[in-house]
Amino acid sequence: MAWVIIEYVANLAASLDTHLHWAAHLSVFSDFQAKAALAASSWHPVALTGGPLVVAAAALAGAAWWFNQRQLAI
Repeated sequence: MAWVIIEYVANLAASLDTHLHWAAHLSVFSDFQAKAALAASSWHPVALTGGPLVVAAAALAGAAWWFNQRQLAI
């Protein structure tokens, strides 16, 4: 968790000062360009938000099924 916070702060610092622009390359957050993805994307905005929600719901359902199989339950 600490590493993710450090990367986020590096990305934030890079966006605030031109002298720290190199710090953006240290962060995985620099690869995420939401405006460019939404502007040039052929994906529908509902698919961009609904897709991850469907994946998360399927993962949750699978985890609940696996837990109920008593493989993880105590």
